[in-house]
Amino acid sequence: MIRPEIEELERLGPLPTDDDDYPGIDQKLFDVEHLLAVVDPPVTVEEARVLAALFPRDGSTCYGLAWSLLHLIETLGVDDGLREVVPGVDSAQWRKMFEQRLENAEDPRRRRDDDRP
Repeated sequence: MIRPEIEELERLGPLPTDDDDYPGIDQKLFDVEHLLAVVDPPVTVEEARVLAALFPRDGSTCYGLAWSLLHLIETLGVDDGLREVVPGVDSAQWRKMFEQRLENAEDPRRRRDDDRP
């Protein structure tokens, strides 16, 4: 089941690019920021798939909101299905970012000392 906040984000559509300028963009940015803030993590696989389709297609950050989106999706966790969601990231740049972060998470050299066997 997808929560109403995430359904509303889906209804708003992909994040604007940093260069977008159209009537109502300020309200859209405000709405997206608010909705991202009120989603209680973690997200489900189904919700993460919806969110993965919202990145700006040009790889921009949408004034930092794309980073908030990335962090929210990452609350799913690698062991809970995050790897399944990454191919659905519409932006090639953001998909590469996820892939790199997944690789880093699995690299044993990056584990903290207290995590080592």
